[in-house]
Amino acid sequence: MSTLTLLALIGFFLFMSSGIINPIGSLYYEHLGANYVAVGTLSMLASLTGITTSYGWGRLSDHVAGRKVFVVGGLAALAVSYLLMAVAPGYRYLYPLKVVAAAQAAYGTASLAWIGDVLARQTTNRGRSMGTLRGLGSLGFGMMAFVSGSLSDLTSLRVPFGLAGGRYPRDWRSAACL
Repeated sequence: MSTLTLLALIGFFLFMSSGIINPIGSLYYEHLGANYVAVGTLSMLASLTGITTSYGWGRLSDHVAGRKVFVVGGLAALAVSYLLMAVAPGYRYLYPLKVVAAAQAAYGTASLAWIGDVLARQTTNRGRSMGTLRGLGSLGFGMMAFVSGSLSDLTSLRVPFGLAGGRYPRDWRSAACL
């Protein structure tokens, strides 16, 4: 499997996890007791942390040999934060987890740089390759955005967070399965 294909698959699954979480996130935060201000703050926190750390992650990934550490580390931190969000007893526990979820910025920055490295070696079809990669990510997001509401209705709001973190519940009917 080529590096570009591997990065496309990883991006597809990452966007799937975001697609399953983002549409129901504010409902889940409310379910855990958050008021509207807390919902807005939680929704903004990972983005703000990502914005403030992206430059540093990019600079660090330029100076450290290999971008794989940042890709794998960012994905692992994101998966752990989603799993912990799935079992959080209240919305206040989500604040530090949203900051940890911003480790996605490490993945995002390093994977884009890695894709750029791979595409720089190609003499043709760079734009088409980049468009295909982004299109696959958008497809993954859209598919799971559609699925997340149905899954939440059938199970609970916790199940999509566990699924996004890579945990597959044994009993889909129960929120306690996570």
